[in-house]
Amino acid sequence: MQPTVHYIIVFLEDRELAVLMTPNNYLNIYIKELKNGYLGIASSIPPLYGRANSDDDGLTINQSIVITGKNSGSLYNRGSVPSHEIGHWLGLPHVNGDINGFGCGADDGFTDTYPQSAQRFYCCNNQDIPTSCGSVDNIFNFMDHSADRAKLMFTEAQAMTMQ
Repeated sequence: MQPTVHYIIVFLEDRELAVLMTPNNYLNIYIKELKNGYLGIASSIPPLYGRANSDDDGLTINQSIVITGKNSGSLYNRGSVPSHEIGHWLGLPHVNGDINGFGCGADDGFTDTYPQSAQRFYCCNNQDIPTSCGSVDNIFNFMDHSADRAKLMFTEAQAMTMQ
């Protein structure tokens, strides 16, 4: 039986001031201003780098997407950023591959996601689905960087990895 994981959400100016809850039982979520255009950051991608250190475990979400909400006009204001970062925290790479580089030869390690040449930042309306590598791109997948309005799902293999 898997342990129950609780989550702790902390709004703070300085992540270092937060009290870290036991990472085996809690997902620590920090809300703060992030620089350099980052919307969120997960502490690790386990299959690639191993679990995060106990003193740096969890994820940080940019306060601008939390505070402004759905009416902000932002393309990332409907909640997919935490879903994306939790995917990383539970072991998922980006759909266009983090494992062996980027481009059509790259792989995310899952047979139920299509090859994709690059992340689709700021994309797409649902009528204009981009293609690359001979297939449609994964803009509906939480592990892409497409706009929130396009994101709907994790694949079955991704879900199995996160269990």
